[in-house]
Amino acid sequence: MNTLHLPSGTTGFWNDENPPRRIVTGSQMGRRNIIPENPSAKIKLSLQRLKMSGAGDYDFAGAYWGLGTPLYCAFAYVPSMVSIMADFSACVFVRAKSRAEAKQLVRKEISGATFFR
Repeated sequence: MNTLHLPSGTTGFWNDENPPRRIVTGSQMGRRNIIPENPSAKIKLSLQRLKMSGAGDYDFAGAYWGLGTPLYCAFAYVPSMVSIMADFSACVFVRAKSRAEAKQLVRKEISGATFFR
């Protein structure tokens, strides 16, 4: 069993299944945003409303968010040449009542953001 300590603050391990699966055992409240060095530079982001599990207060990988307004994640990543994990060049979490509101909130953090459909 390989213990994980991820940059988001979550902890866990890879199980012995084939293929291995990451099991999350603990986390900080939510996850950290990753803001580009130049937030006003143009960057195209994917924007998704996150599905919550359990009682509706944990994300798919086990981070605790609590209950509240829907949670959205805007992200861009470059596939890593070193591992199967993606290297995020940007990742912003916001709570918003709609996709349009989520875009506005993300642009407060990354003013150069545009979005895929």
